[in-house]
Amino acid sequence: ILGGTGPVLVFEDIVYRFCVSNDIPFLPFRFWIGMWIMVVGIVLVATNSSYLVRFFTRFTEEGFSVLISIIFIFEALRSLWHINVESAFSPWILYSTVPRDCSCMDTANRSTSYTELLQQSGLDSAHGYPTCKDLNESFVSSTNQCPEFYEPNVFLMSVILFAGTFILIVYIKRIQHSPFFMAWVRRVISDFAVMFSIILWVVVNFLSRIQTKSLVIPDVLSKGLVPTACNGMETNCTARTWVVDPLSTTSGDVLPVWGVFAAVIPAILAVILIFMDQQITAVIVNKKDFKLKKGHGYHLDLLIVSLLIGLFSLLGLPWIVAATVRSLVHVQSLFVYSPYTAPGEKPKFQGVREQRVTNLCVAILLGLSILAGRLFEIIPIPLPVLYGLFLFMGVASLKGVQFFDRILLYFMPDKYKPDYTYVRHVPNRWIYFFTAVQLLCLVVLTIFKETEASIVFPIMVSICN
Repeated sequence: ILGGTGPVLVFEDIVYRFCVSNDIPFLPFRFWIGMWIMVVGIVLVATNSSYLVRFFTRFTEEGFSVLISIIFIFEALRSLWHINVESAFSPWILYSTVPRDCSCMDTANRSTSYTELLQQSGLDSAHGYPTCKDLNESFVSSTNQCPEFYEPNVFLMSVILFAGTFILIVYIKRIQHSPFFMAWVRRVISDFAVMFSIILWVVVNFLSRIQTKSLVIPDVLSKGLVPTACNGMETNCTARTWVVDPLSTTSGDVLPVWGVFAAVIPAILAVILIFMDQQITAVIVNKKDFKLKKGHGYHLDLLIVSLLIGLFSLLGLPWIVAATVRSLVHVQSLFVYSPYTAPGEKPKFQGVREQRVTNLCVAILLGLSILAGRLFEIIPIPLPVLYGLFLFMGVASLKGVQFFDRILLYFMPDKYKPDYTYVRHVPNRWIYFFTAVQLLCLVVLTIFKETEASIVFPIMVSICN
């Protein structure tokens, strides 16, 4: 499954911060990076460079897979904490007192008492105060004394939605191996665990009437699908053309000629990262443990990804490569187990249901989701629910990764360790040493991507793997 991945998004963020700090127009500079990536990618395909995947060892595959899983988990937790920064949990503040000495201003700069408007609206202020625009759409601003909307239970409710979504998905997934219901019923319930959990917690949030931060999708049916260019903040965005100007931006910033050739340096770094991200994901998905029957296409995949990156750079869209976490979760959802087992015996893994229908349906539904902007205004989807889903995807992708299993061995007495082949044949000290080296490289990568030297993050990924 192609999509935006953690390492690629981290790299794009690094390039953006580099452009901002050096007064370089981002979209034109990114355009030339994408063009160079496409050229280098085509050269790699023509020179049969995908043959290098034969040198990817278990150390490389597992380190990269766990790194992406950690990015999912870490970003989900950081996004949840960011809600606390915006809506700090302060239960000792009295919210029943109506604010005084403030007024709301309309488009003609006429002021009206906030207290009077609040009384006329009949809204309950026990759970926080609405803004002037919430009271009446004709009011666009307020005096300094008027507080911004504050909901005291936003962060608490966000934590409940976040944890509830994750826990419910995990437990519904386990129904497939439970003794309840018929086999096909358990399978259907398990396959739609994510959907059931999201629907339930969206309804809970809707009934709670707490204004948690929700997913915002533009209503393209009424406003049209128009690309935008944002200057550092989501609220500071202006419309732009679909095709990126290679040398200037809509605001008049011009890319120097040397920037066209300087883009080669970050492009080479990006190629290293994209090559590893794409090919390692392909190696993980095609490993023997999954018992796949259809052949792989490393060269064709890399060629398509290179061409798409060039096209998306021209359109100013996010770069996409093989998404490790989503690909693994997708493959795991297609696992086929033995339908009949003895009482108390776990179902045996038989293989993967190989087809292209689910990939096509996912792509079509993603495209149609942009038409649901008006629906999400009626029934908003809380962002904490999506953060809980990202946490599940990160945790679920760790399942079956030997690196993660070996980390758990540190906390198990010998008599309780699983009957893995390497546990029976390799001494504990060598298992612990090998795992410690992998863990050290993972920690270095995780810390390094947050430093100012993160522009060479792709090189560190290749070195540590």
